[in-house]
Amino acid sequence: MKFRTLMVAAIVAMLPQFNAGAQVNLSAGSTSPQLSDLMIALQFQHIKLWLAGKLGNWDLANYELRQIQASLRKATPPPSEGLRSSQTTEQLQSLDRAIQQKDGAAFAKAYSDLTNGCNACHRASGFGSITIQVPVNSPFSDQLFADQIAQGRALARGTCGLCHVVSDAARETPAFRELWLILGDAA
Repeated sequence: MKFRTLMVAAIVAMLPQFNAGAQVNLSAGSTSPQLSDLMIALQFQHIKLWLAGKLGNWDLANYELRQIQASLRKATPPPSEGLRSSQTTEQLQSLDRAIQQKDGAAFAKAYSDLTNGCNACHRASGFGSITIQVPVNSPFSDQLFADQIAQGRALARGTCGLCHVVSDAARETPAFRELWLILGDAA
């Protein structure tokens, strides 16, 4: 566990700041430090997207999806790769719909499709040895991916909601329920 954390920290420390306007266009089989750094950042974003979606943290999943989209724009493919770009756009749109609808099953399918698209692009670009998969565990031991606010609301509804009206409004004062609503109309 400590080794993995140290490795992640070392990789993150080595990532340079990306130039917001930089575009990286490479022919098959070639590489550059910019593209390599960009792909490492994309891999981290890919992992975080999965963990957030898997745990239903839709706000974080939405954020990571936007990060992926921005990173992919920096690595604009040559015009000859327009079909792959179109497929990637469709995969990202499917992910976006699943996240907006908070649909775990649709998210898992769209995420798998995106992952397969990444691997197809790697093969077509001469980097077939780089294969991405659904993460098995998190290399980010310092980040919680669960939506703690949603978990807190669920806990409040399940525990406090027996006697109180639990609202989604952040600053609303809980009100007591009428006892007959809890016990039933015994009269």
